[in-house]
Amino acid sequence: MDKTKGISVAICGESSEGIIPLVKDLNQNSPWFWKFPGGRGEKGESPGQTAIREYAEETGLEVNESDLQKVFEEERRNDYFTLYYTRLPRVTGLQPRVIEGEKIQISTFTRQQIIAMGEEFFGPHLRVAKIAGIL
Repeated sequence: MDKTKGISVAICGESSEGIIPLVKDLNQNSPWFWKFPGGRGEKGESPGQTAIREYAEETGLEVNESDLQKVFEEERRNDYFTLYYTRLPRVTGLQPRVIEGEKIQISTFTRQQIIAMGEEFFGPHLRVAKIAGIL
């Protein structure tokens, strides 16, 4: 692994009812896309540790590293990307969040709703989720 490259992760968490939380980072320039929660690793973090931290920051939901299933990974130009899947308990009470200056909109969707979003869902996440077989 090239130590000069960073880590980035995304997490598809799904409840037993088939509900998947997605986020929009409203600090980014528009257009804004719905995407799986995730982000970049901090110094010394593993991809799993990054996933746990980012998921909690963006959704307020706690997941355990042992519950994360790595479903896709690839080396990109500037980082190593990992997509995780995890089962969630019932998903309720999610609220928009502001984390370290990031204004995050959050909502829940089914797999069918995500696929039907078209260009409203972040293209790179759709591509890897389809390859991984989770969408």
